[in-house]
Amino acid sequence: MPLLDHLIELRNRLMWAIGAVLVAFLICYQFKERIYGFLVHPLAVIFEGQTGRHLIYTGLTEAFFTYVKVSFWAGL
Repeated sequence: MPLLDHLIELRNRLMWAIGAVLVAFLICYQFKERIYGFLVHPLAVIFEGQTGRHLIYTGLTEAFFTYVKVSFWAGL
């Protein structure tokens, strides 16, 4: 096979892979609260017995991007 055919095959496989990750991301984004709750649960159990300790967002967009990052990594 010539080099161009290999590059075309690589492009097709990369497009399928990106599409699959995108679909998985969108599915995981629908369950973002459950996934985030599952990941944070061990820390929440530790904080439960202590007064005045809780998780906070320090930036304006941090809450949104936290869910996006969790959904992306779960989709991988």
